[in-house]
Amino acid sequence: MVMDIDKDIEFLYFVNPVYKLIFEEFKKAIAENIKIDDFYFLTNDDEKLRTATIDILHTQHELSVNWEKQMIFVVKEDEDIKKTIVKSLNTLKQKKIDILLMDLQEKLKEELSDEESNDCLVKIKQLKEISSISAKLLMLPF
Repeated sequence: MVMDIDKDIEFLYFVNPVYKLIFEEFKKAIAENIKIDDFYFLTNDDEKLRTATIDILHTQHELSVNWEKQMIFVVKEDEDIKKTIVKSLNTLKQKKIDILLMDLQEKLKEELSDEESNDCLVKIKQLKEISSISAKLLMLPF
């Protein structure tokens, strides 16, 4: 996963500096063949990193044990973490595509040469095709 994000780093970038730091720590650990876990981040020297880790790991709501007694079983997000991560990354990509599309549409409103206008239109067409595929993957309307 980390390497997939890393290859798309120009397209996917972290706005939040702490999340970027977490990502960089994972990259460094993979490069050095070191296994890191939540304990690594919870005991890190960087207070912002520790706080972000606690926020990420903290569960806001707990299911009542009565649900299982009533034969109601709920799949928790952490039980299917890979699917959750892939969906989150695809959602992030979709949002970035939407932003790029808006930026290009705004650029078209400016006074541009024919070549620049054509470049924008080609990019918009390509992004809309990518957006359509991405939306299908996410099962979102497009």
